[in-house]
Amino acid sequence: MLTLIENGEVYSPEPLGRQSVLLTDGKIGKVGEVDPRAVEALGIEHEIIDASNCLVVPGLIDPHQHLLGER
Repeated sequence: MLTLIENGEVYSPEPLGRQSVLLTDGKIGKVGEVDPRAVEALGIEHEIIDASNCLVVPGLIDPHQHLLGER
């Protein structure tokens, strides 16, 4: 499955401005210009997300951990 995230302010980790992020099976495939019509023309399952007014931070991993386990 492809997921195209469009119109978000991308930080990777430096600010890259308004860009698209294309995910392939949940992994980053491309950061930059992606034509949504080309994605639709592939004829495979896809989702297009409008991230206007959102920050997009590809590859960010939540550093929150329970080092001593949950109680």
